[in-house]
Amino acid sequence: MGPMFKSLFLICFLLSAALPAVASSDAKPAWDSLTPKQRVVWDEFLAPSYGGGEGATAAYKTMYNIVADSDSVTSEALRREDLTLENNLCAQRILSADFQKQAGEPSDEDLREYATASPLSFNRKERINLDSIHLRRFDSETSESLKARAAKVKEAIDSGEDFGALAERYSDARSRAIRGSAGTIERGQLPPDMEKLVFDLPVGKIVGPIERKQGIYFWRVTGRLGEFTLDNKDDRKRVHDGWVRAQVGKRFQALVNEYQAAHKVETHSEPVNPETWLQEPWITVDGKPVLLFSSLYALVTQEAPALPDERKWSDGWKDEASLRAGQMVMGLAALEHLGKEDERVRDCTAMESLMSAGKALIHMRYQQLEPTAEQIASHYQENIDLLDPLQPRYTALVWDWQPESLREKKISSKQLTEGYTEALNQVYDRTHMKNLATEQDATALMEELCRAFPGSQFKRFADIDSIGPFIDPILFRTDSGHLSRPFDRDRLVSIVYMIDRTKARKGIEASKEMVKAHWREKTLNDYINAHRP
Repeated sequence: MGPMFKSLFLICFLLSAALPAVASSDAKPAWDSLTPKQRVVWDEFLAPSYGGGEGATAAYKTMYNIVADSDSVTSEALRREDLTLENNLCAQRILSADFQKQAGEPSDEDLREYATASPLSFNRKERINLDSIHLRRFDSETSESLKARAAKVKEAIDSGEDFGALAERYSDARSRAIRGSAGTIERGQLPPDMEKLVFDLPVGKIVGPIERKQGIYFWRVTGRLGEFTLDNKDDRKRVHDGWVRAQVGKRFQALVNEYQAAHKVETHSEPVNPETWLQEPWITVDGKPVLLFSSLYALVTQEAPALPDERKWSDGWKDEASLRAGQMVMGLAALEHLGKEDERVRDCTAMESLMSAGKALIHMRYQQLEPTAEQIASHYQENIDLLDPLQPRYTALVWDWQPESLREKKISSKQLTEGYTEALNQVYDRTHMKNLATEQDATALMEELCRAFPGSQFKRFADIDSIGPFIDPILFRTDSGHLSRPFDRDRLVSIVYMIDRTKARKGIEASKEMVKAHWREKTLNDYINAHRP
């Protein structure tokens, strides 16, 4: 067993990769006849995986009783090749809880040492989430014109309009496509004068207009996260949970190492005979196969390549398979440590089996539900605003130009910014103060731009609801019969002339699959609620 494979065991545990529950129990006692001990097993080992609390118990109880009363899903139909998989999963959960109790509670010194040893996870500077509206300063635009635009934005902010919507409508920055979000910013990433201003800003407060060399700005802080400290209860909990996972991981690793040494665990990551690879082992314990390629193939979500000649799996499939195999060996070690007759494992496995049956039945019922044409039409009308909301529809002219200076993919960020600025100013010089009363006037202007800027082109888009993330906000904020200001998108300089803007629904035919899915979900929920104990 190589060192890389050994490390995968620990990774498996830390990621808590759950193997699918595939076994089933012959006996399905009514919920009310379960013993208190069986319900404790549910609370301790299963509920956390499904949300926990009364809601999880109620949901499980509902599925349990539906399955217990159903003839559609039999224990035989839900059986799979290897029931050990489920025993393994239950044994790991139980042993993990045992190891957590053994680890005990860390001291403050333990937490500090753990946090110091993981600086990437626990060395955090103060951060803010920042939104921005940037009104670009064009070379040919007068200072009065720029300030007039800023005054219009300020008036809208003071009247209570949504900042994100205003960013979409007025901002000249590319962040307009995501409602002005500038993302998360750490202390030290901004110029000192700007940093002091925005980092001292209360959450939700808007500051602006702020005039800088590049134009006029409005800023809003939408969230704040202080620097890392163990005095913060959330930070302390993260370190505490990480420390506990590490302690449990060490105990699991020691257990697995001991198990491998005692039972001669071997992995066979490549098949010997491409013709019989399904029957060949992936893992052997004491020389006997405990996991075949066929079982592993069924567990792994990524498809393995069809051999037959090269005998090499894809790296992605092999990595995923190694994680699953590591989970298997860890489970075998846990099962042996607890004892194969441990009642906790048996009770836990029975519970997992019933949960698996419940999920299978509900999924089957969902897929079998098929609405009639009348039901589709009725459900569509009853939920029309949710299933088919009014969508903006545009008829517009879009002109694009990629300047020669922006064609080179390897230019620096500074050169790219300078190239955009120069190109935007050139287009602004050609287009501002133009009176475009008709589509013909706009077409004439864009033909003139094509002559002035070689390599540029324009297209007419009719009855569309979306072109792309960098153009959609421009379409949103450009009124019918108006020309947008020049803007940049993916190394292109563009302008939009809005011919007409309306709103319309896609219609029942275009929304039919969504209507069906929504109808199935509602009908299934009605069914479950009707059978709720």
